[in-house]
Amino acid sequence: MLFIYKILMPKNLKSKARESFNEFYKNMPKISSIIILFCLTIIFWLMVYSQAYITALAFNLKINFLYFLFIFPIAIIISLIPISISGFGTRESALIVLFAGFDKIRIVSFSIAWAFISLVYYSIIFMIIIIRKQKEASKKLINKTGVANH
Repeated sequence: MLFIYKILMPKNLKSKARESFNEFYKNMPKISSIIILFCLTIIFWLMVYSQAYITALAFNLKINFLYFLFIFPIAIIISLIPISISGFGTRESALIVLFAGFDKIRIVSFSIAWAFISLVYYSIIFMIIIIRKQKEASKKLINKTGVANH
């Protein structure tokens, strides 16, 4: 970065670049915050993959957990390719290829069931969050106006 700044940066832009650079690093979060968020992210994804693994076991797919932990994220990343709705089809195709030694019907069934379970699970969580936010907003409105809206 120093090379670009000293040699390649035009003199009339150096002060603006220095200001932008310093402003960027001034607003950086503390390293402890980044580490905590990183750990929470790892825990979240382990929970997601554990949920998927338990769903795979329910479909009698006897897969080693570590193998599943390394292969399933690849299928998830492939499902993010924007060529289908919610990754349906691409995820199943990826899982069939990645879990080549397993029954294709069970793999597709597992994938669709996991997508449905995830959809329902996250819908319930977000519904609870929305209801709580609406109750908080209603309480604020009642406190502000003194009138309850029914």
